[in-house]
Amino acid sequence: MSTAVDPATLYDLGHQGDVDSTQVEKMLRLTPAERLERHFAWAEFFGGRIVDPKFIAEVVRRLREQQVEYIIVGGVCAMMHGALRPTIVLDICYRRTPENIRRLAAALSPLKPRPRGFPEGLPFVFDARTIQLGSNFTLDIGGVDLDLLGTMSAVGGYEEVIERAVRTLLPNGEAVSILSLEDLIATKEAANRGKDHNALPELRELRNQKRAHGTGT
Repeated sequence: MSTAVDPATLYDLGHQGDVDSTQVEKMLRLTPAERLERHFAWAEFFGGRIVDPKFIAEVVRRLREQQVEYIIVGGVCAMMHGALRPTIVLDICYRRTPENIRRLAAALSPLKPRPRGFPEGLPFVFDARTIQLGSNFTLDIGGVDLDLLGTMSAVGGYEEVIERAVRTLLPNGEAVSILSLEDLIATKEAANRGKDHNALPELRELRNQKRAHGTGT
């Protein structure tokens, strides 16, 4: 006796292609801080392959104390908007004025950041001059990844995106600004990397559901 099922009788319960819209909807019922907490709770399941919440809190505290002008972008920003993909990198977009660069160096130099993949025995000084001579840096701080971005694909730098940035809270109550979802999608679309293109279906679904429900974050 045949057990074949007519495809016309099947019901779509939310998982379409690369995106589970029911999970996206569930994430959008949470606050940005609650979304991050959900990711952190699943960190062990992912084999620890997620950025350390203590590291985020430490970096944000140091930036606040030095009055650095910055916004959180990249994967942590995506998770706060509701994305389900975890990240191991904290990405920061910073304002590239001389004074802000000085403050950024003062905030992070005590953590002794080094370029990822830099030879161990080769000296590296993280100071205002180093930042001024560069723009985007992929750094290692005690085995944790921090990316500093002076400019981003398609959307530019701090001055171009700060007016559209979203002000929200981390799980510890610290206030931060994150890249808007529209700008996050734009920079992912412009980036020529597989991981960015893989993240786009979910980010677009987040945008669609937010528009449908008239919500900002």
